[in-house]
Amino acid sequence: MKKSIINSKMQSELAMERTKMANRRTLLAYIRSAVGFVVAGAGLLKFIQDPIWIYIGIICIILAPITIIAGIIDYRRVNKLIEKEAAFLNSTEEHL
Repeated sequence: MKKSIINSKMQSELAMERTKMANRRTLLAYIRSAVGFVVAGAGLLKFIQDPIWIYIGIICIILAPITIIAGIIDYRRVNKLIEKEAAFLNSTEEHL
């Protein structure tokens, strides 16, 4: 009986760590997208002189910090949910 409780607790801790790492990967994907926007925008501004492409390059550069801010907000929101879930799981495991 005790061994199954320990195994269950270990599985829930590992699941929580996987969830935390997935949240970090998502933040890194937002940052990678923002870097892509900056590179694309700078490339368009530097190498293409057509006015429509200049506007698209400017829009790409403007989207980069917006993407990073959105990623940080999402990361923090999901991190709070993860912490609440971890606290709930710890409180229920203590009563077993």
